[in-house]
Order: sequence, then C-alpha cells, then structure tokens
Amino acid sequence: MDDLERLFSQSYEARAADLPAPSDHLLVAVSGAVASRRRARVIGTVAAVAVPIAAIGAFALLRPDGAGHDPAATPSPSASSSPTASSSPAPTAVATGWDGVPESERPPVLDQAQPGQVDPVRAMEGWVWDYVDDSWSLTVGRDSTDASAPPYAEQVLYLDAPDGDVFRLASLGTDRYVDFVATDLGARLAWLSWADAGDAVQVVQYDLVTGDTVEDWGGDAIPAGHVNGDGSVWSVYPTGSTTPLGEIWAGRTYLGEYDSLFVRTGGATFQQLAAQSELNGLVAAGARNGSGDPGVTAWHAPDWSYAVFLAQERDPGATPEDWTAATGAGEWLVVDLTTGESRRLGATLPSTFCAPVLNESVTDMAVIDGGSYEAPGPIPATCDGGSANFWLHAEEGVAATPR
Repeated sequence: MDDLERLFSQSYEARAADLPAPSDHLLVAVSGAVASRRRARVIGTVAAVAVPIAAIGAFALLRPDGAGHDPAATPSPSASSSPTASSSPAPTAVATGWDGVPESERPPVLDQAQPGQVDPVRAMEGWVWDYVDDSWSLTVGRDSTDASAPPYAEQVLYLDAPDGDVFRLASLGTDRYVDFVATDLGARLAWLSWADAGDAVQVVQYDLVTGDTVEDWGGDAIPAGHVNGDGSVWSVYPTGSTTPLGEIWAGRTYLGEYDSLFVRTGGATFQQLAAQSELNGLVAAGARNGSGDPGVTAWHAPDWSYAVFLAQERDPGATPEDWTAATGAGEWLVVDLTTGESRRLGATLPSTFCAPVLNESVTDMAVIDGGSYEAPGPIPATCDGGSANFWLHAEEGVAATPR
C-alpha cells in the first residue's frame, strides 16, 4: 500500500496541460498556482467536478497465462516476457484443498526467472481456479520499485496459494506502474491502480480469468468528480470497512480529503449512496472543500456507522489569490452508513476554509472523535491553510471552537 499511498498524494499538475475538453455535464476545477498555498492540482470532487487528468490509453494487460488453457496442450517455448511451459493434465476431481493435489499433477514450474520472485513460479492453468478461495492472494512482482518514470521494471501478476505455490497470471507491462486497489478472488476480480510518468492514478477493473479490463466500471455509483470524460475512473479505493449497505469505497482529493463515498454490494456491483443527489446539488450550488476548490469534504465515525459531509462557501468578494477566504457559513449533510438515511443542516464555521486532520493511515484519516448519526461528536479540523485548529460541530447554530 505504500506505493499506492504515495501515488495518490503526488502532483497532478503535470497532466493538466494535456486535458481533453470535458463533457458538458462536468466542470473542471483547476486553481491557479499560488506559491503561498499549495501546488494547484485537483483530483476531483463530488458531482460536477471532473478530474483534471487526460485519459492515457487502453490498459495494456496481457490475458492471464491460464485463460483458456487446454490442460492437454503443450505450448511452444517462448522468449517473450510471458514465459510458457508444458501443461500438466488437470486432476480428475477437486480435492478437499490445494494441498490435496499431488505434486505430479500440479502445473509445471517455469524454467525462466520471474520478476520479483525468488521461489519457483508455476505456469497457470485454468483448472487451478477450482481450488482458489479467500485463503489465496495476489501479488505484483517487479525487480525494482522505482516508480519515478517509465519504462518501469517488468511487472507480473501472480496468484499465491496458501501452501507457497506461486502461479504466473499475466504480464503487466513496463509503461505504467501498477499496484492493487482491491481484490475479490471469489468473484475472480481485481481493481488495479495504473500510473504513468505524470503520477496520475487511474483505477481499472480486471477479470483475473479472462484478462478483460474495464475502465468505465461501477456505473452511476462512481461520483461524477471521479469519472473522466471518457468514462475512466480515478482516485477511488476501498476503505476496508463494511456496513449493512455494503463495502464502503471512497473518492479523495490529492490532499487526502474524502470527498465522496459509495458502496460495493458484491462482485462488480456498486451502488451510490442515496444521499448522493443531495451532494450533487450542494456542489452544483457552489460548495467548496477544505482546499477552497469546488466540492465537499467528508469525515467518518471510527466504526463507519455514519459520515458527515461539509459544504463550505467562498467569499464572493475575495480576490483569486485569497484562496482561504470563506464566508463562515455552509451546510452539513449527515449520512447514516447503516441505513442510507441522511439529514441536512446549517453549518457555523470560521471565516476560512477548514479541512480534516489527516493521519498517516488512509483508513484512519478524517475520523470523528465519537458520537452517532443523531448527534455527531466534535469534528477535528485544520483551518486557515493549516495555521488554526478547530472543533467543528454538526449541530444547527453551534459555532466552531478552538482545538
């Protein structure tokens, strides 16, 4: 996850100059560079804000080495980056587990060294999937973790059995740095982050059996601020938490702020929060996030039982250079993540933009100290460009207090 964390937080401004014209329903929000604030870059915000990153082509994954294998066939030797080997016949019946498959019936070990692997690697054959469950795992192997610029070291997707067997699934190429966002081995799916020299992170859905890559996955569940004009999805990831609604996923800005939440209900099926239409309306009405850019900012309870979204207002009389100027007014949207219920109320804020206090761990960032959906606890925030700390209160008429 360290690679992924760093990729999410690096600069996006190198990509902005190559942006295609956005679709009519999206608003590109690119701030002017101001030396006193921060590098002007926007990943995207809820609803009408587009990610300022150009689409960078088709995802160049090879089909998995075991897709469509005939267990009786013997592939010819190859000098390519995806070595093949003679296939072994499939066992006549699925044993109680992979450890019940005799060595003589397992796929052959490749005789060519594999990127990022010291232990022997086996060829992948389609019948092996019959044994795969949640005790198996996926890894990306590479001989170098230098992600500064392409061409990268050769990257290979491996399937790891619980007994230590490793299977080569597919080559991931050298032109983009690839890592995991999420996996669902039961559904035979993975979501991979894909970065190029501009440090832009796209997330694609990858079928582990067929090798099919889907760039416009998730449908309407993906907030518009994280969908580019070509339908590709950017800067989203699972939070690692599940509620009765499903597995909670989030979109975030380059500063690490949550700006949207949605859920995965199983496999490749995603759903938006019922409150998303409210958030869309707030952004369309001019809401700003903790960086002063168009959008909203979100916090969540430690147990993910609820979240609060804050829509702040920019001072209409402020100069473009005065990026901290807020009106001190705004709106809260409190969302119950167990039922989908939401409620909206006025916010009383400092007259400067406020952002979450972010911790080192992605899954711990922007956490509310306690409380409940009915009465959220004090919300830690940093305001005025990080020079002031406040407790915010998602209660009608209750002002922020120094922290």
